[in-house]
Amino acid sequence: MSSLNKHATRFLEEMGSKTDISALQGLIKTFFENIETYNSVKPSLDGKMTQESYEGLLSTIQQNLRTIEMQEQEQREEKTMVLSQSQESLKKAQVEVARLREEIQKIENTPCLSEEDVRF
Repeated sequence: MSSLNKHATRFLEEMGSKTDISALQGLIKTFFENIETYNSVKPSLDGKMTQESYEGLLSTIQQNLRTIEMQEQEQREEKTMVLSQSQESLKKAQVEVARLREEIQKIENTPCLSEEDVRF
């Protein structure tokens, strides 16, 4: 920026010899002083955000977290319901299997008629 300042100073000196530019010189001087101030403060501002940006970002992240937590809770409830239904179905199937085993046992324990018994 200093080379630009040098060029501007030279240019103003050339213009100043032809016309009154005192007001312009003051503005340009202030402009370059502001640039120097900005350049000295800028490194301390890098990586920082305004309070408004911080609060907005934090609010957005908190809302996203709440949404995800609600979805997680819904999924947990859904899976709990499915698990409960599956356990109920399993119990019914186990009861049916036990009933069928008893029926098979009864049939196996029932005496069979021999071919001779059937002929008479």
